[in-house]
Amino acid sequence: MIIKISTYTDESGQETNWQEFIVCTVVCQNKDANLIENELEAIEEKSHKHSKWYKSNNKRRESYIKELLDRNIFQESAIYFSRFHNKSDYVSLVASHIVKAIKSYSAESDIDVKIFIDKIDKKTLNKIKKEIKLFKIKYSKFRGLDDKTNSLIRLADSVCGMIRDLNNSNMPEIYSKMLKKIHEI
Repeated sequence: MIIKISTYTDESGQETNWQEFIVCTVVCQNKDANLIENELEAIEEKSHKHSKWYKSNNKRRESYIKELLDRNIFQESAIYFSRFHNKSDYVSLVASHIVKAIKSYSAESDIDVKIFIDKIDKKTLNKIKKEIKLFKIKYSKFRGLDDKTNSLIRLADSVCGMIRDLNNSNMPEIYSKMLKKIHEI
């Protein structure tokens, strides 16, 4: 039986001159993607979270995470992140992270994947496709998405931002609860 999944990936850290580069992927079954998107949009509206994590204040961030935890968004999806320090090969870092996320989500070899990556140019997208093919991952769709149009990409962006914020001495306690629901790979 073929397992059909979708992945939504965002990254953060190019602006830090690669000192800390974080990649996050949200994985869910295709049949659940629309339901999760609608739920995330309701969560964003209730928490008044802006589209990008860095544009939201701490109160909105905490409210957003509380809503994610309260509504059990993690029952229909899995979130994986990777941290890289002082590495700058964007294509191989993102591609290897996506492959690890897919393989962590499903050990099955018979999967069909839709891969979505936040705002990426066609040349870089093709390089990542080529690298993912080396791992024999079958995909039916592979494209860049704008976070303005997709709440699952915005969730990946938020997790990247939250992971980056873990270094902050004033980190809200709710971040620790969220961290228990996601997976570092």
